[in-house]
Amino acid sequence: MIFRFAKICLLAVLPAVGGTQQPAGGDSVPPIPRPAYTPGNGPVVAIDEAHKNTHSYNNQQGMVRLLQRDGYRVRPFAQAISEASLEGVDVLVIADPGGWEGDASLGDAEVHALVTWVRQGGSLLLIIDHMPFPLHGASLTAALGITSWHNGFAMVETTDSLPAGRIIFQRPDQPREAGDDVVRIGPPGTPGFATYRGVDAVLRPHPISNGRAPDENVRAVMTFVGSAFQPPDGAQALLVLPKRSASLMPDSITADVRRGNPPRTPVGSWLQGAVVPLGKGRVALFGEVGLFSGQWPVHPAASENYKLILNVMHWLTHAL
Repeated sequence: MIFRFAKICLLAVLPAVGGTQQPAGGDSVPPIPRPAYTPGNGPVVAIDEAHKNTHSYNNQQGMVRLLQRDGYRVRPFAQAISEASLEGVDVLVIADPGGWEGDASLGDAEVHALVTWVRQGGSLLLIIDHMPFPLHGASLTAALGITSWHNGFAMVETTDSLPAGRIIFQRPDQPREAGDDVVRIGPPGTPGFATYRGVDAVLRPHPISNGRAPDENVRAVMTFVGSAFQPPDGAQALLVLPKRSASLMPDSITADVRRGNPPRTPVGSWLQGAVVPLGKGRVALFGEVGLFSGQWPVHPAASENYKLILNVMHWLTHAL
């Protein structure tokens, strides 16, 4: 396994910041009481794997199986993006284009074709994780009207000098567990990972967090070290980063970003999730890929991550 302080594979054991590991995902079967579409007849969701994406169809099987159970037709998207290749696609999922080296990012013609397709009614789920992916996806995010997607590791400054990378975003109308804002969460018998759960890590009320019915309401989600962005005009915020958030920029993506006091930029109240209409189409923007991995059992605060995935897809396909 190549060692990166990042999420390499959504189904295998996932390396995370500082050499810690995220538990395997994709084996859980969360309930879907009312699938949005009849099996095999729903919208086509294509997952990009033509741009050295670190997360593509084969290693997003947790999400693939979840969407299939909701009736979606999910397939890989291995072609260059063009008007012709997008024919028949309802939702295109692009996660971390450009790969680690950034030598296969979207070209100008692809960006133009994609934005035109969205404006004409297509839907895009764009997931850009921490450094170096905001840099590699810059041409696309600029074309979507995003003025700043910071090329760093978005974490929360803490009083013990080591920033917290995991963040629990909760709806402001939900009761919160008493105790410290920073807790340690991890597998039994381990020290656990520093996890921030303060009141300023907000999951905004929105049709996506509400769902179609009370049992689809999302009360909290957990992210696992990502990036921060400022939304384009007309966007609706979903995940608002805590006030003490900073985007850390180590010299190397293989460095332990938590140590050595790397340069940092304040990103308090920036976003890790938002949605925006674009012409006749819709775009969902997220700065953290582990949220979409299918790692529901990692902690009770992540047990509703799958609901957010489904509700985002329902919004993108106008079922919500």
